[in-house]
Amino acid sequence: MNVWETQPEFIDTLLHNLKEHFGLLHQRQGIHLTDCLLCLRKAYWDKVDSLPPTEDELLYFLLGLGLQETLHIASTASEIEVEGVLLNPDFKNSKGIPVELKTTRIGRKRLDSHDFPQHWIKQLMGYCYGLHVTEGELLIFTLIHPELLNYHMEFTAREIGENWGRILGKAETLKGALVTGIIPVRTSEDWLCKGCRYRLRCMTKEEK
Repeated sequence: MNVWETQPEFIDTLLHNLKEHFGLLHQRQGIHLTDCLLCLRKAYWDKVDSLPPTEDELLYFLLGLGLQETLHIASTASEIEVEGVLLNPDFKNSKGIPVELKTTRIGRKRLDSHDFPQHWIKQLMGYCYGLHVTEGELLIFTLIHPELLNYHMEFTAREIGENWGRILGKAETLKGALVTGIIPVRTSEDWLCKGCRYRLRCMTKEEK
């Protein structure tokens, strides 16, 4: 038996159709909470000179977005604007508490030790601020050993307020960059750079 890997045309068509279906080829208008969590330079280029997602990015997007559709979560999301920042919580539970869905290869042991990626926590606290609550939940679908886990979190008003202050600061920096055309500095989150669609462009700028 002979076997080899190929990339037939129907796969390219399928991936393109999925990008269109989930709106991944279109620039989002406005400043979103998620623009202010990680690299502002990436958020800037997404808005002024965007590139299509890499295949790795696309597949990760599809895992999360596909799971949302399967669980019928996407239809319950409602966008709200708070102090010029757009918030898109995945959904709210019956008590009005924001619930954020994540897919991850992080293992159960790390999650049970409450060692969550910090931008997840910042995102959830941002939603808490916008919804005037102090509690939120992470609904996590693990990929290595499939499990659907839910972690309830309660924050202090001070934690939520300080987090929102940092988000607003980043939002103002991004808005200023969009007005002046001065590209924001690269963040120190090197793990994010590895698979970034703008990696080559960013490296070229750093060399200059």
